[in-house]
Amino acid sequence: MVEQAVFRPLIDGVSSRTNYVPVDLSKSNPNISAELVQDPERCATFLEEYCQERAALVAYGGYMENRDLYTQNGLFQRGETRSLHLGVDFWCAADNHILAPFSGRIHSFANNTVSGDYGPTLILEHRTEWSETPFEGFSLYGHLAEESLANWIVGQEVKAGEVIAKLGEAHENGGYAPHLHFQLILEMQDEKGDYPGVCAPSDQRRFVANCPDPLPFLGLSAP
Repeated sequence: MVEQAVFRPLIDGVSSRTNYVPVDLSKSNPNISAELVQDPERCATFLEEYCQERAALVAYGGYMENRDLYTQNGLFQRGETRSLHLGVDFWCAADNHILAPFSGRIHSFANNTVSGDYGPTLILEHRTEWSETPFEGFSLYGHLAEESLANWIVGQEVKAGEVIAKLGEAHENGGYAPHLHFQLILEMQDEKGDYPGVCAPSDQRRFVANCPDPLPFLGLSAP
């Protein structure tokens, strides 16, 4: 059951809903260009100013957004272009730490170093028989700092609210403005340390069935 009223912050020290502001980075937003979102420095500056203008600390959004962000990267151009975003991004400075929203265990982790990929990635598994949790399945944390993967062991327990990672800079996070890619996954389908975070429009139904919208589980409203 989704507990929509319970707010589960992902960014350490940013514990109020009012500090989180929705942002639309899709192709349909006339104020967002492909050139802007594909330039880490320009994108980071835009998002920092966007938050400041709204008295917020974190900009978030992106579930099922159709984005231009991936159109210039060969990683997303094999066959039909993958442009539909399957997780929610939380945009803030790279010195921020990430909290586990639900208790669980370390499933896997990897540094996905191809340009445009997740960079350092951590995946947790959540089961009600281990601990009370509103979500059963897996949560993925992408675009982390390399140091985030140093001390974890597969199977290690993680408590809700525990610091689990730190956001990475562009040089280590796959080449993006600093942000967390947070994604929920019902079945990992034998993947470890990785899972597609963007799909082609023709695959939308299949991936949506396995990757539910994270926002209701976090207690945040959709943009």
